[in-house]
Amino acid sequence: MGLPGSGKSGLAERLAQYTGALHISSDRIRWQEHLNGRYEPEAMDYVYERMIALATEAVAEGKSVIMDASFSKEKHRDRLWEMIRLKKVLLCWAELITDEKTARERTSRLRPFTEAGFDVFLKMKSEWEPPLFPHLKLDSGLHTTDELATFVLKHLQEKLHA
Repeated sequence: MGLPGSGKSGLAERLAQYTGALHISSDRIRWQEHLNGRYEPEAMDYVYERMIALATEAVAEGKSVIMDASFSKEKHRDRLWEMIRLKKVLLCWAELITDEKTARERTSRLRPFTEAGFDVFLKMKSEWEPPLFPHLKLDSGLHTTDELATFVLKHLQEKLHA
């Protein structure tokens, strides 16, 4: 989870490469459903419900899943928690952060499946509902994608052996 330009998709792609997990991307779903540029509540609710439906199917088939989205609203995180509790699978939350200068630079570049610019970053930042549960908080401005992936994988290993 994290704001646009925080490095979520890069980390999700790397983790999917390392683990073979299914990468479910809100940007890709928004693009496939012709909802590009649509960040109003109804469109976001639809995208999250679609992501959770795809994750539910994959988990039922025994697959691991990486959810790549901002999860900026508590209600979207709660829906995922609900699905996870029903399926009894391990969930690891990672919040990616970065400074505004880096976010502005990243969101100004053309990125696959997303048009979320710095204006979307600022709007989401002003409406961000901080998670109130333990989670990894990783600064993508201080670490490479490989380093971030190593942190997440180590955290998952610890959770599996706890």
